[in-house]
Amino acid sequence: MEPLILLGLALWSVLLQVYVLYQVKKADPDLATELFDGVVFSSNWQRQKKAMKFLYNPFAWRGVVYINIKVALVLNFCILIFFLSLVFLV
Repeated sequence: MEPLILLGLALWSVLLQVYVLYQVKKADPDLATELFDGVVFSSNWQRQKKAMKFLYNPFAWRGVVYINIKVALVLNFCILIFFLSLVFLV
């Protein structure tokens, strides 16, 4: 696969992650605090781990009621599955 396409997908994934975290924090600060400590960028490993568990665990998305956030989460998850399939199946 073209490296430029893969780089573009990786960039879109990062942008979707930032979008999701900001939108959840903006829409429901209490839910953001519960799911990922309400911090979008952090050098703390535990906070990063908590944010990744939220972003890549579909069962953690139950508390999110906004459609735009759910669509972004699903798109980001699809990009992850695509990259994992490239790593393990090719």
